[in-house]
Parts: sequence; C-alpha cells; structure tokens
Amino acid sequence: MFNRDENLVADFDKIWNGYTRYNGKKGGWYDLCDIAPDDWQDNKKHPNKPIVEFLAENGYNIKVLPALDNIKSKYEVEWSNPDVLVNGFLSDIKNVEESIKSRLKSAKTQKLTHVILNIPASFSDADIQKVFSTWTHGRLDVLYIHNGTIYRHKLT
Repeated sequence: MFNRDENLVADFDKIWNGYTRYNGKKGGWYDLCDIAPDDWQDNKKHPNKPIVEFLAENGYNIKVLPALDNIKSKYEVEWSNPDVLVNGFLSDIKNVEESIKSRLKSAKTQKLTHVILNIPASFSDADIQKVFSTWTHGRLDVLYIHNGTIYRHKLT
C-alpha cells in the first residue's frame, strides 16, 4: 500500500498499471482502472462517474478503485470497498436520497474516515448544517456537493 504522499507523486505509468488518466480543469485529474467498478456508470440510479468528473474538473486528484472482494481476509483491514482515493485519502461516494445522517453512518460502518456526499437541491443549507451540528458518531471528513458547489466539513 502507498502512503498519501507516494500516491500523489507516484510515477503513473510504472506504479499504477491498468489505469487511464483523464485530466480536468484547474489541475485536477482522475485515474480510472481498466475494470471499472459496478457503480461507475452502469448503476443508472447513482453512478459515481459524474461526481468524480465534477471533482476532477474542480482541481481534485482521484483514483477510481476497482471492487476489492478480499480486503478483510487478505489484508486484515476493517474497511470495505472504498470507491476512490481523493487527494490520497480512501473515500466512499454516497448519494443522499432521504437521510444525510444514514449515509454518514454508512461510511462509518465501512471504517472510513473520509466520505463524499452528493446532496440533492431538495436539502437546504440549514438541513445539512443541522445534521452536521448534531453528529455524535465519531470523526469523519466530509466532502460534499450541494447545488453545484463543493464544501468540506470535519465532523467530530
């Protein structure tokens, strides 16, 4: 496994074989593995591709990870199938439908410390801040997209 710094400066062609780089604006990019995960674009209800593309267009560096079926048994690690590395941090992409809190709890269940939320316009800024201000389930670094803007919030 690479640490965050090695991941960001790694020689793309030598270390990340089987990935294709897509450059965005503002210096961002994303690398897509040859075997894209099911939720990349085939999941018609909640594809991750437009979220990753939006982040890359806005300066984020992302590696889209393939589905990892044997993490727990092979590496004895307690997280399951994160979607991406964002600026070197394992993260999962969560599309909010009804409950922001349930999506945050889902990330905690995966043992992740970083999550990307795609929050629809039907949620107000007040709705979002209420959930964040009442969060009591541990540390979580949240990158969220709401009304075409990217925000970052650290929950404790």
